[in-house]
Amino acid sequence: MPVRLLLTLMLLALAGGPAWAQDADVEVPAGAATPGPMAGTIEPIYETATVKTVAPGATPADKHITIELTGGAHPGTTVEVLQHLSGQAGFDLPVVPGDEIVVAELPDPLGVQAQYQIADYQRAKPTGALLAFVALLLLLIGGLRGLKTLGVLALTGVAVVGVLLPLTVKGVSPLPVAVGLAAAIALVTTLLTSGPGRKSWAAVAGTTAGAAIAALVGVAAAHFTRLSGVASEEAVGAQAVAHGTIDFTGLLVAGMVVGALGVMLDMALSISSAVDELAEANPGLERGLLLQAGLQVGRDLLSTSSNTLFLAYLGSFLPVLLALGSSGLAGPRLWHQETLAAEAATLAIGLVGLLAALPLTALIATWLQPARR
Repeated sequence: MPVRLLLTLMLLALAGGPAWAQDADVEVPAGAATPGPMAGTIEPIYETATVKTVAPGATPADKHITIELTGGAHPGTTVEVLQHLSGQAGFDLPVVPGDEIVVAELPDPLGVQAQYQIADYQRAKPTGALLAFVALLLLLIGGLRGLKTLGVLALTGVAVVGVLLPLTVKGVSPLPVAVGLAAAIALVTTLLTSGPGRKSWAAVAGTTAGAAIAALVGVAAAHFTRLSGVASEEAVGAQAVAHGTIDFTGLLVAGMVVGALGVMLDMALSISSAVDELAEANPGLERGLLLQAGLQVGRDLLSTSSNTLFLAYLGSFLPVLLALGSSGLAGPRLWHQETLAAEAATLAIGLVGLLAALPLTALIATWLQPARR
């Protein structure tokens, strides 16, 4: 699931921050999993560089690469790097002159000469350009609503990165924090998009209640299916850096809640808006009919919302499914894998949140309407 993967990667960055901050010139490539410090080991220093020349080596798989350091303690320094390509996609990083890369500097224990290895491509600039392009499209097409959408996205990112992850690194249980953030995100989103009013309060209350119920069911599901939360390589790396201070199972369930929050809020706001509009158009309509109308709108949205969750999770899980199938796992062995069980639980918890938010939002929206004559 993209949200859970993003949470884990950001958590890895925050958990490893104190170790990386020991050298102010160190730059760590985004998403790089840094192992925890061990006695007698030399920690690499990540620096940015630009490829100058690429020459053939002793074999077709070997390349002699000249790079110029652009960051770190020695910018402008030219060094030679010997690269061996294994021929496996995803592991090799073929480069050409002009490529901007990240290199790992391995200091010589004797202090004679440092060794450099190509660690990754520099992706900050193109990623930032892509995000800026999407933001510009939102402003051009969406106008004021596009601006509000950007504000909601920014606040959501700040809430997750600036609140949930730092508290999790400090040892705070991430699940109650995630439920609280779900309520705050729902409140800010509805106020920015719909303004204050009965339909906004009903949507916020229904979404918060659905998130809380999903969190409780998620805790039970993680316990009975024995999900550790460290099935991915990123989580294993974060666990090595965190030294046992992080509740990874709670983080897994928190990711389930955050991942389904957007769909829950969308459905809740649609239900509460329908009830509010119907009540204003028919002042004499009984509460029972209002509730029935809200429930019917929710049922109509349930199939599309559920399919949205399923397709989002399935799309992000395709590489993992391919890896599991290619490894020869089938039948019971495949279904016993924690990665597959975690994704199934993620989908199930998201659906639980939707199913809980549907009737609760309809009830709250109906209750908030003025007394019928």
